[in-house]
Amino acid sequence: MLPFLPGVTPDGLGIARQAGVRGGTDVDRVSVQYSTDDGATWQEARVSGRNGERRVTVPALKTGWVSLKVTAQDRSGASLTETVTRAYRVGCPEYWCSYAPTWPHWPAG
Repeated sequence: MLPFLPGVTPDGLGIARQAGVRGGTDVDRVSVQYSTDDGATWQEARVSGRNGERRVTVPALKTGWVSLKVTAQDRSGASLTETVTRAYRVGCPEYWCSYAPTWPHWPAG
């Protein structure tokens, strides 16, 4: 059993050790990939920060769903990979864009 548990915090995704796990260290490496085709292909996202605080940057994308795959590893080699398909949506939702005026400043749907 992996010594990490993913969880959602008010600030985003949190990773913590399971109660009762001995030894090891805190999360040492974090990588994040994103997909715009429901996980058929993945691209690396930029991860910055350290010591328990990480910030993930996904490039600006057109409309659609974004899936995320997060991998965390400690110095002992224990790791966890969590995949969230359609984690969030970007751009103009179809139901709104189909009714939006065709003014030049409105985003394309």
